Amino acid sequence: MDKKNIFILVGLVVVAGLIVILAMPPKEHEGPEPSNQNEAPSAVPIKEGQVKQVMKTYKGDGISFQYPDSVDLGESKQGDYLLNVKVEKISSLAGTMGYDKVTAEKNTKLLEGGQYGDNVDWPFEASKKVARIDKVNAQDFVVFSRFEVCSVVFERTAYFFHEGNQFIITLSVPKDLMISRFPQYFKVDKTNCGDGYVWDFDKQEEFYKLARNGELGMASDWLQTFDSIIKTIKFDVVEKKVVDSSLIFGRWQSLDDYNSEIEFNEWKKFDYYQGAKVSEGSFSLDGSKLIVTEDGEKMEYEILEISNSKVVLSYLARGNTLSYKRVE
Repeated sequence: MDKKNIFILVGLVVVAGLIVILAMPPKEHEGPEPSNQNEAPSAVPIKEGQVKQVMKTYKGDGISFQYPDSVDLGESKQGDYLLNVKVEKISSLAGTMGYDKVTAEKNTKLLEGGQYGDNVDWPFEASKKVARIDKVNAQDFVVFSRFEVCSVVFERTAYFFHEGNQFIITLSVPKDLMISRFPQYFKVDKTNCGDGYVWDFDKQEEFYKLARNGELGMASDWLQTFDSIIKTIKFDVVEKKVVDSSLIFGRWQSLDDYNSEIEFNEWKKFDYYQGAKVSEGSFSLDGSKLIVTEDGEKMEYEILEISNSKVVLSYLARGNTLSYKRVE
């Protein structure tokens, strides 16, 4: 075959190939390959506004709860989220900002009835609400500042009562961290506060609203993290001792001071010193707890030991132990 025929043959093959290609229907666009639903997802970084769901457990002071490992417990001042738990006997309260015995006793009753009660601390008005924590109601509020215009804080608190104790659980964020994230809500007040950033009080309402609605990144994350914690709070279940109430009746002499005697008679309690009656009140029993009321004041004792010949009491307000022997 000469060269001319070879060129003609190659040309025919090329033309035929082009005809075949042009005759094929257009190929539809293909999307990405479908993922295998059974495959484990790849690690995704936690973004701002998401709560890291690796949980730890707190147990102590008569309660337990879960909290994310992104939260630092106690007074460390190291992390972004700082959680503090404070528990005190109501009878021994002498705090400031409303954290005192009189306010606690009043708020205990008001919260039991579903009312918010008297303010403690410096709550931001729009944040105040009654929250349910296990079996009790609590004041739930946010604090943005205290005392004066230069103060900037970020604290959310649950304040409640159970079994004669006051509980304060607070989740806070360092102010410098929050200010750096949201500088548009702060200003410089050189006259009163120097060069540092302080609240633009006209914008506090907007800040709280957006944070509460989940629209403000870390600020929303802070509030949502607190929500996730208080939903898990549970009070310890303590089995009450069965006390034979008949054993408490009679007259008892103090083993610490033989001049001091007490008498339980017909649900009345009498105190004597050197034979003379010095006080009188009523009493009741709740499991191992002895509750005495004198002149409107309630005093609670734990019965640590009781028999025909001896009774040992712990005065719960002070924690001291009182031992008596039966007077024949």
